[in-house]
Amino acid sequence: MKKADMSMGRRRKHERIENSNCIIFRFSMINYAFSLMGILIKCFWIGKTAWDLVLLAGVVLAIFGQIIALDRLKCSSCYGCFTMILASILFTMANVVFDGSIVLIVLLPMVLMCILYMNRKFLNIMYGVWGANAAICLIQMISQEDISIQSWRDFFLVLFICTLFGISAYMVNSSVTFQYAYVCSSLHEENKRNKKFYEDSIIDTTTGLLNRNAYNAYLMKYKSKEHSSICCIYIDVNGLHEYNNTYGHQAGDKMLKKVATVMKDCFQSDKQYRIGGDEFIVFMEDSNFESQMEELKKFQAQMKANRIYVACGMEWRDKNMDIHEMVKIADAKMYRDKERFYKTYSNGRNESRLYKKAVE
Repeated sequence: MKKADMSMGRRRKHERIENSNCIIFRFSMINYAFSLMGILIKCFWIGKTAWDLVLLAGVVLAIFGQIIALDRLKCSSCYGCFTMILASILFTMANVVFDGSIVLIVLLPMVLMCILYMNRKFLNIMYGVWGANAAICLIQMISQEDISIQSWRDFFLVLFICTLFGISAYMVNSSVTFQYAYVCSSLHEENKRNKKFYEDSIIDTTTGLLNRNAYNAYLMKYKSKEHSSICCIYIDVNGLHEYNNTYGHQAGDKMLKKVATVMKDCFQSDKQYRIGGDEFIVFMEDSNFESQMEELKKFQAQMKANRIYVACGMEWRDKNMDIHEMVKIADAKMYRDKERFYKTYSNGRNESRLYKKAVE
């Protein structure tokens, strides 16, 4: 059961990463679309240069790179880092080629993506890229000889817009992350409670084995076509009623716990149920008859070593695997074994000495 839970947890983690990577892919495609549009407008309406063509080729290659990387890194957290690196390189190239502060606004979709993705690390990287490119723009303006006042106004206006947007994005990210963490914490606590309620409904509190509710659920879900073989072992503790009357129910519970401990040791990979006061059932799926007999003999030997008397009935099939019929046959075999026991110990039902010091 633990292996199944771990496997389910890994699948859910991969699904979350894959969904996040798909969000990153969509937003990066939107960003590339804006970049392509800006380059094409400049090429056809203003006049293209060699650097424009280099940047155009870089964006096209980046688009193909994003698609290939999504296919290869769909379930990896590295895809977000790859996108950030690629976007930073293209953004810096565009800033140098276009030689204008307006390019700083191109990064806004990527910052929005970081907010939705709720990743503070990526957002801080974007701020670093933003600041580096703002410094490049400032150096470009200072290096010009005939820079106008209007150019300075435009630069500081864009810088003000980007700074305002950056501060707002950081506050929204903090708020969303906090709310997300709160909701996740609440859901986690609720899931823990629901899991506890579910376990209480299917776990026998005395022995820790699966209870009759789980046993009935297994019978309802059982499909013989899903298994190559099935084995049913019906177990009953002899003389438990007399033992309870003599030593008390606490001593009887200790005996049942000991039986359950040995069952867990002997039938580790099998389904074990306590279906009544002193009745237990084990289902063994997809295993051969010889190995099942060995496990049963091991269980009986350990019970004898612990001075606990049990009656067992076993039914194994690899065809005509009607589980209800098999339980009835195993139950009948168990009663025959019980009759043999009481013939051997003719006073076993009445003599408490039969279980004297069975469980310390």
